[in-house]
Amino acid sequence: MENKIYIACEYKQGSNVFKVTAISNMSTYDINQEAILDDTIFDFSKIEGYIGYTHTDGNLHVKFDQSTYDAYLQEQQEKEALKKAEEEKQNTIDRLAESASKINEALDAIKEALPDETASKHITLFDTWKTGTKYTANERIVYDGKLYKVLQAHTSQDDWAPDKASSLFAEILTCTVSEDGIVNTEDIKEWIQPDSTNPYKQGDKVKYNGKIYESIIDNNVWSPEAYPAGWKEV
Repeated sequence: MENKIYIACEYKQGSNVFKVTAISNMSTYDINQEAILDDTIFDFSKIEGYIGYTHTDGNLHVKFDQSTYDAYLQEQQEKEALKKAEEEKQNTIDRLAESASKINEALDAIKEALPDETASKHITLFDTWKTGTKYTANERIVYDGKLYKVLQAHTSQDDWAPDKASSLFAEILTCTVSEDGIVNTEDIKEWIQPDSTNPYKQGDKVKYNGKIYESIIDNNVWSPEAYPAGWKEV
């Protein structure tokens, strides 16, 4: 006696072979194509290996096809391998991101701890000033090849550039930068009039009237000419 069933299927290959997607012993709204099961029983655990085809008797038949099932298993293995590769890739990215975050935290701590004199020798560690950025007091930034200290917390804007807003920024005068962006500690800068917010410190060297002077006091806001007692010629 023929094993009459009902199936749902989708086009698979050729003109008369279909992939079986569902099976029932009675017709339903979705499972309504009458077919004849060639096999004795239907193995639901291997439904992906069943195909429907038009038999020479004119009826739609269903049978298990090992090659179809093997192809399905191969596809699943490839998908699983791809999934694992993507998960491993994401895990690697997450580990790198975590490491980068820790490095950035350590770098921020190092930058914050550096005294101005040391910071001026490593200007490339610091971010360049830009508008629309929240800055905190004592933070250091780079602008036009110079290192500045933030005097008070604020959100930057176009008309508050470090070289224009003396109430917000103080240039760190010991900083010297070559054209290629590398700090050159041997290149002593010309003396410029500092403010009370960025005075010369003891040990700072400057050029003044063709001579080199070293400050022998802290909080030095005078030129070697105006206050000789605060400088010594070297």
